Amino acid sequence: MFTLLTPLIYWLLTAVWAAVLCFCIKRLSSRKIQSAFFVTVLLILTIDAGRTLFESVYFGIWRTAQIGALPTWFRDLLGRPEMVFIPKAVNLLTGAWVVYMLINKLPVETGEQLKAEDHLRELEIKTEQQRQTEKALRASEEQFRNIVDSSPMGIHLYTLKPNQDLIFTGSNPAADIILGIDHTPLIGKTIEEAFPALEFTGIPDHYREACTSGRAWQTEDIRYRNGEINGAYQVNAFRIQPGQLAVQFIDITNLKRSEEALTLTKFTVDNAAVSIFWVKPDGSFTYVNNAACELFGYSRDEMLSMQVPDLTPDAAIRTMVWEKLTSIHHMTFEITGRKKDGTIFPLEVTSHYIKFDEKEFEFAFIVDRTKRRESEKAIASLNKNLENLIIERTQALEHKAAQLEEANARLTEVDRLKSALLSTVSHELKTPLTSIIGYTKLTNRDFARDFMPLTSGNTSLTKRAGRMNTNLAVISDEAARLLGLIDNFLLLSKIKSGTAYQERQPLDTSSIIQRATGLSQSYFTAYPDVSLEVSAPPDLPPIMGNPDSMTQVLLNLLDNGAKFSGNGTVRLIADTTPANNLRITISDDGPGIPEQERDKIFEPFHQVYDEEYHISKPTGAGLGLSICKHIIDDLDGSINVNCPESGGCSFIIELPVVDTTAEKNQT
Repeated sequence: MFTLLTPLIYWLLTAVWAAVLCFCIKRLSSRKIQSAFFVTVLLILTIDAGRTLFESVYFGIWRTAQIGALPTWFRDLLGRPEMVFIPKAVNLLTGAWVVYMLINKLPVETGEQLKAEDHLRELEIKTEQQRQTEKALRASEEQFRNIVDSSPMGIHLYTLKPNQDLIFTGSNPAADIILGIDHTPLIGKTIEEAFPALEFTGIPDHYREACTSGRAWQTEDIRYRNGEINGAYQVNAFRIQPGQLAVQFIDITNLKRSEEALTLTKFTVDNAAVSIFWVKPDGSFTYVNNAACELFGYSRDEMLSMQVPDLTPDAAIRTMVWEKLTSIHHMTFEITGRKKDGTIFPLEVTSHYIKFDEKEFEFAFIVDRTKRRESEKAIASLNKNLENLIIERTQALEHKAAQLEEANARLTEVDRLKSALLSTVSHELKTPLTSIIGYTKLTNRDFARDFMPLTSGNTSLTKRAGRMNTNLAVISDEAARLLGLIDNFLLLSKIKSGTAYQERQPLDTSSIIQRATGLSQSYFTAYPDVSLEVSAPPDLPPIMGNPDSMTQVLLNLLDNGAKFSGNGTVRLIADTTPANNLRITISDDGPGIPEQERDKIFEPFHQVYDEEYHISKPTGAGLGLSICKHIIDDLDGSINVNCPESGGCSFIIELPVVDTTAEKNQT
């Protein structure tokens, strides 16, 4: 047992002394020795460690060879007498090395000198490192600035102040181009001042967080609209050094628009009412919309795993359709479809040949013809019934038309006879009435001249003569009224038959008004409690018309005003409208016209009579207003009535004036 432990002990001692020797050599080789005593101790320990290490190796090999763990020649070699000089030689070499170390180590450096030299060396190293760092930093900054200036992306630079103000410090040329502004005036402003639209978005807070934490922040869609800047931008904010932030951005406005348009297009196609298919040359489906799935009763996944023959019993024509489509690029045809439940129904297919990304497709619109065919059958049946009904109705209408034609002929003849009778009767009445009026006036004049003087002195005869004179005047007045009524009948008859012609000429409006008001004095003489007021400037513009017709219109309206006023005033006011038309307003203080009668007063033979409004039945035939309206309408004018609640009535005439400027230019 001892024989086996002896080599092991030697080898353990070898490892220990090797470690001690390495430690001593490492310490002696360093320049951080504090004192000469410590150097001396290290040298002695180094000599002893080297000598002992050699002896441990020597005896370890010899003992290991003795127990047979090494070849026997090791034992024989180490057992020779001359081998005893080897340890002595090692001791001599170790001593010489110690003397050398003492000569070169001890006198030269003390601990303070070593500290000073080490400090200077560290300063030199730090200075060189700092110089290299500054050089690298300048190169890095120059490279960073070149990268920023040449970047196609817009870049904003910010500095974060201790008070959390984020100051805009610069930008690259691409930022000016992308945003379309000059960034120079923004330098030195806070981000909220430079870009006001960001103030309430939370984006400045994200920038500050990125600058403080060092974690980059990005977003794919910032909508900015303020002043000259309007668009959508993708932004990436990151810290370039403590307190310094860079923000990269690109304009994605067109991309967003394209995405929105694409989304809208896809939504439109997916939800289109017509069935849409994208078909490959082999008949499989690349795309189907919702309407197509509903039409055939399959889900979209089921449809995309199918081919054309799965949806139609007419699959044999697929090859023919594709070959024809590749040559003409567009065609419409009818086939039979088959739904998921086996229902067979007619289809109309409109196909287009499309080549996209070097791939061929059939783009097809499919319409269910079931309802259309049912509608066509129903329409055909309706057309047949309609044709029969039209034949029946045509025959009935032809019979009615014949009856109407016959009745119209009779009515035309009756109207002709009525007009002839009216004209004849009117003329026949006018002749004796004219004679009656003339002879009555002559008789009244002769009676007053020749017989009235004979009654003087005889009271009874004087009274009888006065009564006879009054009777003759009544006969004359009534005959004149009847004659006027016959004239109105004749005029209305001509107007109705279209034979009443007004010869038009430029009229002096002021003269027409003066003439009408002068002739109307007899009306107001008959009604002494009614007065007439006229307000018409002398420079009224001229109008086109017939002087007699316009005078008659004004006389008719003034006569009505005098009749219905009772006691009060009839006012005639003439002026021009903003539209440069002549306006004549004739108003009275009468009881007015009931609302339900106002739409009828211009109809022939219509007279207003209403006890509630205290309107008694007037004299005349009710033709005056009808004649007025026909005359004014024939002159392209208008006549209206306005009756306020306070009473009274106003008739308003508007007529176009003559363009004297054009006439002067022609002259």
